[in-house]
Amino acid sequence: MDAWALSYGSSVAFVCVSCAGPQLATQFGTELKLKNCHNTWVEEDDMPTWGQLGCNGLIVLDGSHSVVCRASPAYMQVRELAFRHVETLLQALVGSQPVPHLVPGATVLLKGLVAKPELNGQVGMCVEDEGPSGRCAVALRDGRTLSLKPCNLEVVGATVSGDGCSGGGCANGGCGTGQCALEVDPQRAEGGCTTEGCGKEGCAKRSPVEAEDCSRLDGAADGAGGGAVIKVPSVKVAVLDEEHARCEAALVQLAERRDSAALRQLLCAYEEHFAHEEALLDQHLYAGVKQEGGFSADKSARSSHFADHERMLSEIRALLLLGSDSLDDAISDAISAAEVQRLTAEFERHATAYDGGYADRLSAAMAL
Repeated sequence: MDAWALSYGSSVAFVCVSCAGPQLATQFGTELKLKNCHNTWVEEDDMPTWGQLGCNGLIVLDGSHSVVCRASPAYMQVRELAFRHVETLLQALVGSQPVPHLVPGATVLLKGLVAKPELNGQVGMCVEDEGPSGRCAVALRDGRTLSLKPCNLEVVGATVSGDGCSGGGCANGGCGTGQCALEVDPQRAEGGCTTEGCGKEGCAKRSPVEAEDCSRLDGAADGAGGGAVIKVPSVKVAVLDEEHARCEAALVQLAERRDSAALRQLLCAYEEHFAHEEALLDQHLYAGVKQEGGFSADKSARSSHFADHERMLSEIRALLLLGSDSLDDAISDAISAAEVQRLTAEFERHATAYDGGYADRLSAAMAL
């Protein structure tokens, strides 16, 4: 924000607003060395009726204070594209140009393709807005990047959302947290949306991870070795620390084997841990936040945290789907060392950025 404020000068006002009083505003100003943007706070009685934490995206207003963007893509979901999304909007507004419909970070649905009709219905992400060629660059889940006309793209809701449905387009109460659905019958699941789409009554089908893949990790936290040492900070809740150790063991095993069986075991460890962690957080810290009116820091934190769970699961599922015809359980090195390293770094980042944030509050709440 401060770098942007320095870059855009008086053309754009960048405002950081604390929803936890002046102390937090002062802390952020000091730690981030804010000098060029506006840094303020809002009193509890004046709390806005909507909004989100900065990690969930930014709100963009035009010169007449009309809302142009209620929430830009979250950095944790799209990385550098989140910044490019905002910059694309600002460049249009500063230049008195219409706000572009397709901007970097936007989730799009492919449609109306004649040359490659098999791609119609696929979901991708805009990584470059419309250039002189009149086409946008769109990254697909299988790793390909295509140059497509805007008329063949429809902007859809974010594929990852902590409060909504993702990856399966499910309805009628079938969506929830963590994609770790509890089976009601073989075709129906409650509690999560998956890449498997929807079953009966619009509810998500359970992800096809075999139970035997999950059971292989029992005791692995004590027996894993030979790979890189992974140890995230304690969250001060013994059962969650044990689950973190199981995830760490799965990552070590993946580094050693680099096959799809190890990747499925990692997915299973994540699914079980994320579902349990979300349930504990909802029970002890976030009870009732989904029903709260107006802006809630806890509600926004919950949304951001749970959405990051969904993103991590989706990345692993995408790897499994991408390699469904080529990854063999018996073939080592089927998953690149760079991919394993990235997954490991993502787990460590998540545990530090999100899990470390609730450690004191959750442990205290569970001790009552």
